[in-house]
Amino acid sequence: MNYDNWKSSVQQWLGESINRFASHFPRLYILWMIPVALMGYAGILLFPSLVVVGVWQLLSALLAFQNSGWMEILAWFLLTMISGFISLRIFQYKPMKAPDYPRGHKLNKRAHKDFILMIRELRYEYKAPKMHRIIITNNFEMDIIKTPKWGLPVWSTNSLVIGAPVLQILSPKMFRCALARRLGQFSKRDNQLTNWLYQLRDIWPQYQMAYDRQRGIGVEPLRWFFRFYTSMYNMLSIHAVRMDELAADHYTMEYFDDVETQEMMCTMKVATNYLEARYWPALKKMLCDDESSHLFPQSRLLQVWYAWLARQEYPAWLGSACSSVSKYNDPMPSLMLRLENIGHCRGQVAVFENITAAEQYMSSTIRDIISTLDKIWLRETLIELRQHRNMVRRYLRQPLYLRLWQKLRQHTVYRWGWSTTLESSLDNDAI
Repeated sequence: MNYDNWKSSVQQWLGESINRFASHFPRLYILWMIPVALMGYAGILLFPSLVVVGVWQLLSALLAFQNSGWMEILAWFLLTMISGFISLRIFQYKPMKAPDYPRGHKLNKRAHKDFILMIRELRYEYKAPKMHRIIITNNFEMDIIKTPKWGLPVWSTNSLVIGAPVLQILSPKMFRCALARRLGQFSKRDNQLTNWLYQLRDIWPQYQMAYDRQRGIGVEPLRWFFRFYTSMYNMLSIHAVRMDELAADHYTMEYFDDVETQEMMCTMKVATNYLEARYWPALKKMLCDDESSHLFPQSRLLQVWYAWLARQEYPAWLGSACSSVSKYNDPMPSLMLRLENIGHCRGQVAVFENITAAEQYMSSTIRDIISTLDKIWLRETLIELRQHRNMVRRYLRQPLYLRLWQKLRQHTVYRWGWSTTLESSLDNDAI
């Protein structure tokens, strides 16, 4: 067993053990997660606290110089200076700015007054926090991301993240249902603890990215801490996020009935599986075959989606989604568990709609938005493809490249989804 397999096995065993513990003792698990979450705050406050303690101890040692030696004074001086440099980097923290995080198109609120009014009405109904910006992305997602404004995550701005595929696939009513689910979740009336733990999964990676971008003396301990802590927290908090997602489904039924909630959940799950398993891999393969090809994934999405529905393949995909269980590292509960949570035992997909949410709320601007997102997708995917090819070529130039190639086929090429085309082209290059 190589290192990658051993690491994956350990992570799976740890994740499944935590999930079993959380399933049997949910309250004890949440109480255990509170100090785990506070470790992030402690990591930020540690060095400013050491500066205060160091200055106090340094002054006390100087005032009692006869009872203190030079070594004690020097030790406190060095501790204070090192902590001061690290604290300076903490106070120089710069938040990730939209639309860089998340990557997408920042919506102009003045050009979409009806859309903003609909969001505002739902926000008032749930007493949800204010949305400072709306970002349209290439992914199939609907989320709210908090962005800390300074070194400690106590004052944040809120970004409503909406995937363009969500706007194109869902009907206006189903879109409002999905939006109500997320706004209700962040109202935190009945889920304060789990939603706090949920939010931190998006907050700690932002600190990691911010300190990775910083340069200068004193930033290294912050990088090391958040690289370790972020991955640890994401693994330990998976069950808390699942509990919060189930609470979000209950919030939806405050303003939509159970059938509408059922259709929304099933349609979004089937669409997510279809895009991840078939649509995006097909586009990547086409781009891998010919980098000069002009691909427009968002522009073609609705046409491809309706053609797929017409082939009547979705019942089998829905059945597969209902029978599947969540993996140990998947923060979303299984579809069947979510359906049972709202009192249903089978799924139902809303098929053809007369009008989509994009046509209803963004009829005049959706083409420009989609064009921008297509360019972003093409640019980022080409960069990813070229970096991956360069990495593979570097491995092939090393001694014993055939053995390394076998390892690469198992752990690198297929993991990124570039599949057989890249493999054959690199075989030709090696020859």
